[in-house]
Amino acid sequence: MFGGNDMNQARTRMCELHSRLAEVNEKYGLERGDDITITGAKHKSTETYRRELADECRTLSNEVGMKKTLLSGLNRSITKAETKIKALQTMVSNLEKAEAEKQATIAELEDYMKNHLGDAVEIKAKITATRKELWDVRDKLNDKKMKIAQAKLQLDELQKNTSHIEARNREIKADFEKTAVSYQQQMINKIWAHAVMKAMAEIADIYLRMTSIH
Repeated sequence: MFGGNDMNQARTRMCELHSRLAEVNEKYGLERGDDITITGAKHKSTETYRRELADECRTLSNEVGMKKTLLSGLNRSITKAETKIKALQTMVSNLEKAEAEKQATIAELEDYMKNHLGDAVEIKAKITATRKELWDVRDKLNDKKMKIAQAKLQLDELQKNTSHIEARNREIKADFEKTAVSYQQQMINKIWAHAVMKAMAEIADIYLRMTSIH
């Protein structure tokens, strides 16, 4: 029994042989692995490994599905935020035009006052009314600009989250593809092993029949 009278002696003998082999391998840059009696590592059966691969494939597939749903929601939010920004920008553009028109009207009325063109009381009243309209326009303009700034911050955050999730999704897909390939290879190995065992059983059966004839 590998140079020993019992399992303990055989184990000791095998460890000595591995140690000598490690000394030879060291010349070629090969390192000996850790002793499993020290690390406590355990070998997995092929079926256990295959089952773990299948479970990992399902887990990764589910995570990809969840990330896809999350990305879909984020993209809808991004589209909504972009539409909101465009609408606000149109409002700002219209308010800026209104602001310029009010300023031009006030300048024109003040010129009338300066040159005594028309009723001074009426012109002064128009200037006061137009200035009030100008303040209202500016209040609305400031409000819309503030909302644009907030919408842009929200859009930026949405885009960052989307980029992060897309990057994570690519990693998950890569892991899934790698795991799926390993699982497929394990299934192919299982099929081949089953076919070989079946063929060997058939050969053995034929051999027994042939020998029984003689």
